[in-house]
Amino acid sequence: MRLSKKLSIVYLAIAGIFLPFSSEAASVSKMKILTAPQSVEVGECSNVVNLQAQDRSGIATNVDFDTEIYFDQGSYDLEIYTDSNCSTEVLTLQMLAGTNNISFFFKGNSQGSKTLYVSTMNYQDSSQVEQILAAGSVLPPSPSLSPCPVPIAAPTPQYGRAVPAPIYGVTFDNVSNFPAKVTALQKLPHMPTVRIVLDPETIPADYSTPINAMKKSAYIMAELQDSADMKLQTINSFKSRAQIFFNGLKDSVDIWEVGNEINGDWLGTNVKNKLRAGFKVLDDAGATTAITFFYFGEPERKNNCIPAAQYEMFTWIKSLQQLDLPVAQRDPQNEKMRLNVDYIFVSWYPQQCNNIKPDWATVFAKLATIYPNAKIGFGEIGTANPQYGSSYELNLIQEFYPLASRVQMPSSYIGGYFWWYFAQEMNNSSIVNALYNAIWMGPQP
Repeated sequence: MRLSKKLSIVYLAIAGIFLPFSSEAASVSKMKILTAPQSVEVGECSNVVNLQAQDRSGIATNVDFDTEIYFDQGSYDLEIYTDSNCSTEVLTLQMLAGTNNISFFFKGNSQGSKTLYVSTMNYQDSSQVEQILAAGSVLPPSPSLSPCPVPIAAPTPQYGRAVPAPIYGVTFDNVSNFPAKVTALQKLPHMPTVRIVLDPETIPADYSTPINAMKKSAYIMAELQDSADMKLQTINSFKSRAQIFFNGLKDSVDIWEVGNEINGDWLGTNVKNKLRAGFKVLDDAGATTAITFFYFGEPERKNNCIPAAQYEMFTWIKSLQQLDLPVAQRDPQNEKMRLNVDYIFVSWYPQQCNNIKPDWATVFAKLATIYPNAKIGFGEIGTANPQYGSSYELNLIQEFYPLASRVQMPSSYIGGYFWWYFAQEMNNSSIVNALYNAIWMGPQP
């Protein structure tokens, strides 16, 4: 079958109908198994295996056409599956045009060292040796169940740790049962960043122990006030809240989200002045800061969900930063916020916005121009309510976490995403597997 397929492609090329080799050969050179060798008991399903298309330098490179992945040159003793339960066995897989990554699972039915061998029609093959152990054996620690070593990042911030890019985030909107939350964080393939929502009527001491437990397995972003509760604050109370929580948690928190979905029409009055007051407290203290905006879609698209013109994200930012004035005439504190903020994030809930498909490359390019010194990304992705592993949720995770592998983003783009209902869904294997696979498919640290 493989020979006949190759001959058919050559024939079509000669006929002038389709010639995939010219552009492909100049870019993709090889396939590479990214995940470390595994030790798995007989009859048990492995952890995910990630395969990447690369150029000669080892850089992830998209294939130009659908590429068949074969397991028939050495993987005779391993069964290949598409799902984490090892219920759907396959003989081949297909890496789709415009992508560079694919994942799968394997199972061995006899003990010993087994070669996992992957091949294609045109590129250098990849292989590694997996260990299939006797049933009931004590397995070595799986690389997927412990966080990766913390990458070294410079410069070191005054408070907290520098968070390396790319960022793969999840959200905890509560810190109850935090030992289970630590375990959930450790199941993600790279050391994640966890956003912790600081609830109304709480004090820093309510978070000290959970955060200190989690920070061994994740970077910490503290959300000073969720957008749903911002209307409870006055300018002075929000300023005081920023000071109190920073004083109590400054040595444990890496990023401070001072404004959450800050342009939303549900936040009440004086929102810009509240944001300015809270930002000044944190920025003056030397904290690493983040601001998250809510995206309602492009004004020119009829299916956008903009509630009123003044809440459209870029219109609101223009007012906040006085962008219609010459720089010399802008409020110095506004300019300080524009130039000093460390992260600018976008919150996106497609179900609440007619499932439109924004032009994210353009959106983030505009943000990068307005905030030239900030890292940019998604500060929130999710659904209106937890769906506990629905196909919609799984597709959403698979669409966004690897987005930068498919879409050319500005150099300051760092990912983020921060799946909102992770506290509720962290024990759902479908959600965890989707996050694990999607993170592996995205840019790697």
